[in-house]
Amino acid sequence: MNKCNLLVVPVLATLCQSNALAFRNCEQQDDAAAYRGSSGYSVSEIEFDPLTRVATGTETHYNYANGASGHIIECHVTYELRGVYDASSALFLLSATRSNQSQSCEPDFITYNFPLHRSYTVQVDALADGEASVRHADNGDRFASADWQRRHMSYSTEESCELM
Repeated sequence: MNKCNLLVVPVLATLCQSNALAFRNCEQQDDAAAYRGSSGYSVSEIEFDPLTRVATGTETHYNYANGASGHIIECHVTYELRGVYDASSALFLLSATRSNQSQSCEPDFITYNFPLHRSYTVQVDALADGEASVRHADNGDRFASADWQRRHMSYSTEESCELM
C-alpha cells in the first residue's frame, strides 16, 4: 500500500513512497498513474510582525502530470510574498513575485498558469490557544499550522485533480 505523509515542522514537505501518489486525491480504485491527468496544490509560509505590519514569506505550487511515457512529471513554482498585516482585522494583503521554478516545468505551462506577479488577501481568526483558522482566503487556502506567539503561519490549498 502506498503511503504519503504531510510534515509540518517549520517547513512543510510532502514525502511519498510512490510517484503514483502525486494524484492521491483522485479517488480512483486503481493506481491513478494509469490515467492521463494532472494534480496540484500549494504550500505557503508567512512570518509577520503586528508592530511594523510587515509580512513576508514564500508560496510554492506543486504540479504533477503523467505524460504519454507513463512517468510522472513534477513541476514546482515558487513565489516570494511581501505585504502588510493589519492586526485589528487580522488581514494579510500580499504581493507575490514568481522567483523560482523547477527545470521540468514547460515554459507555456508557466506562462499560462503562473503570472510573474500575483496578489492575495487572507483573513484569519487568531484563537486563544495560539492556533488560527481562516475566515476568508481568495485563493482557497487553509491552515496547516499557525503559531501566533511566534508570528508564523503555514497554510496550503486542497489538492485539485483532473483525470483524462
